[in-house]
Amino acid sequence: MQPSKQENGSAAVDFILTAIPLTLVFVSVISICASSYILGLIRDTAVEGARFAAHADQSSATGCLRARSLMNQILANSLNPQISCSLVQINSKNFEAVRIEVPLPLAGTLIKTNVLEAEGWAPREEQ
Repeated sequence: MQPSKQENGSAAVDFILTAIPLTLVFVSVISICASSYILGLIRDTAVEGARFAAHADQSSATGCLRARSLMNQILANSLNPQISCSLVQINSKNFEAVRIEVPLPLAGTLIKTNVLEAEGWAPREEQ
């Protein structure tokens, strides 16, 4: 059975009409999974940095250094995370806070924001 002249090229059109949406779905799923993975990593890193800074013999600066070294071990240096640490006092109790912001190069086109943020808090030990 031979295709008629009207059907010539219809396979290429069908391929393009299905390939474009499937490619968009694939890229969306990959970027959402990568965003979720990175968010989990920076949450854990922020909490670990805050817990380390909260020790009685440590300071906020050492918590930042700890968080930065963990981020360098986990993620590529090209993401350039912004890490800030501070000592916060709430109701006469001291807390160490570590905040990490990581830009997302691919997911920023699919999500309204292009920065993931995570914060870790830990109560400060008294000497």
